[in-house]
This record gives sequence, structure tokens and C-alpha cells, in this order.
Amino acid sequence: MTLRPFLNRTSLYPGESLQSLLTRLVKLNVYPSLRTVQDIVQVALEKPYVSIERPRDIDVLQALFELTGIDKEQLFLASANRFVAIARPEQFADPFEVKTSMTGVMDRWRIGDYLRNDSQVVFCPDCLKEEPYHRLDWSLFASVACLTHRCLLHDRCPECKKKLSIAEVVGAQCSSCRSNLAAAPTIDLEEDDFGLSVQNIIRSWLMHQPADPKFISSLDLPNEPEAILFQVLSGLYRVLKQAKYQFRDGWHSRMIVSPTPRQTYDLFTMAFKVLMHWPFGWFDFLDNYPKYYIDKRSQRRHNLGLNYIYRSLLEQRWKSEQFEFVRAAFDHYLILRHEELPGFTKHLPGYNDSFRIGFVTMDWAARTLGVSSKIIMTLVNAGFLRLDEQNYPGRNPWFMRRVSLEDVINLHEQWQSGCLPSEVAQILNVPEVIIDDLVRHGYILTANDMSEKSSLRIDRDSVFEFLAEARGTGRRSKSQNKSISKLPDL
Repeated sequence: MTLRPFLNRTSLYPGESLQSLLTRLVKLNVYPSLRTVQDIVQVALEKPYVSIERPRDIDVLQALFELTGIDKEQLFLASANRFVAIARPEQFADPFEVKTSMTGVMDRWRIGDYLRNDSQVVFCPDCLKEEPYHRLDWSLFASVACLTHRCLLHDRCPECKKKLSIAEVVGAQCSSCRSNLAAAPTIDLEEDDFGLSVQNIIRSWLMHQPADPKFISSLDLPNEPEAILFQVLSGLYRVLKQAKYQFRDGWHSRMIVSPTPRQTYDLFTMAFKVLMHWPFGWFDFLDNYPKYYIDKRSQRRHNLGLNYIYRSLLEQRWKSEQFEFVRAAFDHYLILRHEELPGFTKHLPGYNDSFRIGFVTMDWAARTLGVSSKIIMTLVNAGFLRLDEQNYPGRNPWFMRRVSLEDVINLHEQWQSGCLPSEVAQILNVPEVIIDDLVRHGYILTANDMSEKSSLRIDRDSVFEFLAEARGTGRRSKSQNKSISKLPDL
């Protein structure tokens, strides 16, 4: 594949986005639109569709390199793929791991969580005065302030209030009213040092640029990778957005309405305070998060509270093991809250001391034993785990129930080498003689040699898989030689 380069070329400006560069090249070479360049690349690559603004293939970067003469690494860093490590912290520890293969580029469904779409373009008037082009960090949803000029970004034409495109920002002119975007009034943030510092830290995380280490160390943030911290911050932003401004979460809500730059600025500042002095800021947030809000239009009540936080964040966005520190702090909060300690956010014992109460949350027990929450309820009903009946109000959600820590530890130790047939019979609520038939027909697996009848052990995972299949809530493994998985350390 060899493409004839553009007749008129230009270089990338400092911090310029790839879309901005391509928009300027279209104008320099008098092409009708950006679609013309896209068609050229599609024909050259013999593909039905390619995205040149957000390349998802190394071949697209190669084609753009031949057209523009700009190094592929520079083109990569000017595209949305620069943020892959933030979007997929479970897969990429280094943001530049994907530069050569492009195997981890942004999925379409992930883009809306971190980047603005084409109808949410923002700009700084003072930046456009210096040089009219679109900056890459303006593409970030969390970026709503210009750190150079210490002002809030605009998200529409200041004259006619029309939403803008990148082409209009690059031309510094609204296509509707022809007003000069560079002449728009600035919204000063000069006095808000903390809010600007938060924006600076967020920008450093997303753009992989250094921030003030002395200032960051004074905040007592969780000792976790920056990508994980931003994932937590992003989740907090969403639940705060719904509680404070009643913006419903979900892809459809972003298509209808989005918070203003000022609202986004305030929400991310509030969310960042939750991460400060961890876990005390987290506890204060949980203690003060509203239980519900009333929709101003329909007057309907929408429930929030701990149940909403658990369902939308801990069960969905933060369910991987990388967010264990948040889940542990949530368990800590629930344990302390059950005791209704006065002023508990001011007089907290250490984390290890929290388990002196003797009971742990069912969610913690499930993660420690490596099973689902439904299995924990089965173990409770079978008598393996004792519930804290005294402190459990029946109307609370299941994840606020507590079980005996001693029972959890005992099961953790006993089941390292498998379950006894009598225990399996108790879990399945069947006579013990049935267990031999289930083993013989391959419904459940043994953890040791069948000849050792006196010390026969049953594979714990196969029991729970069979139970899930019998209930219609899961699917058994196809492998009949599944190895015994060890339970996680306490």
C-alpha cells in the first residue's frame, strides 16, 4: 500500500488532537470534507469502513503517516488511543503497550465514558486567540477547565448557544451566527485553587504527565495505580451527577442532555474529595449520600442510597479484583455502621480492628470463599454460616447482612482440599447416598482418588456449578478435568 502524500502538509501543534490536524489538512488541500480523506484511506486499505479520527487499526495509522508525513507515534498520541490504559486498566499497565499492534484500541462502547462525542465539543477562547486548533485534552469528559488561562471551557457558541463541532473550533467561528469564538468572554476560575488542582491531577492521570508529587502526597489518596483511581473517580462522578443534578445514568441520557462544564467541574471536585484521606472521605460520602431524589418533571421518587451505590458501582463498574480496596472499605463502613458508633468518621479504629466485631458482610464472605452471593445464602440455609440476626434489620438489602467471621475462616480452611460427601449432601439438601450417584455420572467431580473411600473429597467448584445449573442460574464447565481452584487468602 502506497498513498500519494498531501500536496500541502502541516505539522501537529502542541497538544493538538488528530481530528483537529485532519480538519486543518482538509482545508489546506481544498478537499470538500473529512469524508474525502476517509474514502481515500478506505479504498487504499480495501476495507468497507475505517475511522481516521479514532484509528482502530495499525494500517490506518500507516496510511495517515503516508498522507501526512507525520510519525505514527505522534499520530497515535494525538488520537483517542492514548487513553487506552485508562479505559482498560485490567489489560494495559502502560499506555504505550498498544502502539505497535493497536490491539487494545478504544472500543466504541467505551468511548462515551471518557471522551466527548461530536456534539459535546468544548474550547477555551484565550487558547484560540493564541492559535486556533482543537486540543486533545478538550476531548476528555473530565477536562472542563483550561489550566493555562485558569478559566472554564465553553461548550457552545456564546452568542447563539449552538453546540459546536471541531471544525468550527479549528476555524474559531460559529457556522450559525458567524461569531468569533476567540472573542468569547472567559469564565474565570482564578480564585479556585483547589478545583484547578483537581483538574491538573485528573489531566496528569489521563495524559500521563507529571503532577506535583508534594501536593498529591498531602491528599492521602489510595495507594493504587492512577488508572484505577480515575475509574473510581469516574464512578463517583456518575452517582453524584444523579444525586445532585438528577442526570440519569446510561448511554441514552448522554444523547439527550449532559451536565454543563460548570456542573462537571463541581462534580469532579466533589468526587475527588471522596478519595482524599482514604478511607475517611469515602466513609463521609457513604454517610451523606442521599437515599432518594424527586424527579422535578414527573415528581416520581428515585431511590439512591447505599443500595444504589452498591448495585451501580461495586457490582458493575468496580467488580474486578483491582477495586478490592474500595470493596474492603465499603465492608468496613457497613460493619462499623451496624454498630451505630457516634461520630464514627472521626474515631475510626484500624482496618484490622474492624473484624473484632465477629461478623463480616455477606459480600466479603462471598469474595473470600470465591463463590457467588447466592451460594452464601445456600451455605447460611444449610447451617454452615451463622447470620448476625441481632443486628440485621430485615428490610435492608442482602449485602448489608452479616455472617460469622469464624465460620467463614473455618470453611476457607476446611475446603482447601475439597468437601466431605456429608457436607455436599447438606448443601444440596439430599441424602448422602445420592452423592455417589452424582459423582458416578459426572455431575460433580472428586478432589482425590475414588479408591480412598474413607477420605473421599468432592471438588467444591463442581458442587456449586451443579447447584447453579439445577437452579437454572448458571452453566456447568465443559471440562471434566477441571483443576481445584484455591480460595483467596484472607
